[in-house]
Amino acid sequence: NVSAYLQYAAVPLIDSNVCNQYDMYNGSITSSMICAGYLNGSIDTCQGDSGGPLVTKRNGTWWLVGDTSWGDGCARAYKPGVYGNMTTFLEWIYLQMR
Repeated sequence: NVSAYLQYAAVPLIDSNVCNQYDMYNGSITSSMICAGYLNGSIDTCQGDSGGPLVTKRNGTWWLVGDTSWGDGCARAYKPGVYGNMTTFLEWIYLQMR
């Protein structure tokens, strides 16, 4: 079922070295990806959330840092969400906007 209300989840960023451990994503996380979520799997994005924003607030301003991409299931322990790293794609985005 689709919610009638906009949903959000507050999730911490996870260092790529942690995400690349054997019991998590075993080296699959590249510099163009960001891991975010809880290691216990309590909160996560899921099917239907792809393309949704991963944002952070710095000095009162919200910044887009990633977009929801993939994960191994939904809210599974040691399988946090994987997001596209927007900083990797900034030049491409600017070129598309011309």
